[in-house]
Amino acid sequence: MTSEVRQPAATSELPATDPGTEDGVPDLGDLEDELGAQFDDLTEGLDDLSDCAALGLAYGELVVIAFTAQDPGPEIDAVIKEVQDRIPDELQDELRIVADTLTEAGAGGLLDATGALSDPAFAQANEAISNWIGAQCAGG
Repeated sequence: MTSEVRQPAATSELPATDPGTEDGVPDLGDLEDELGAQFDDLTEGLDDLSDCAALGLAYGELVVIAFTAQDPGPEIDAVIKEVQDRIPDELQDELRIVADTLTEAGAGGLLDATGALSDPAFAQANEAISNWIGAQCAGG
């Protein structure tokens, strides 16, 4: 009884593949180009996202300054100048209302602050700016 040893298939029986084709291993240059394009797509909006985050933080900082600073006016004005350059002209009046209201609220006592922050003009101005910042951060 002899056992038959099976021989590996001849190379001519294996399907031919060409590197860089659909059936083969992609060419490293093609792979690098594709990964580079995907990386560019991924990072394209990061600068905008960074700007958006900085704007949101600066605007949010206004309330903190109003209620923690000894003299909130100058600090609020400094942040307002930073924010002014980033928002559209049609929101500049609203930004001034927010700045004036927070300066008044921070300079007075609790009753002054409550009255200032419950003013409908402040609420509308704050909502308009907050909505705009939210739309910018969402890519709108």
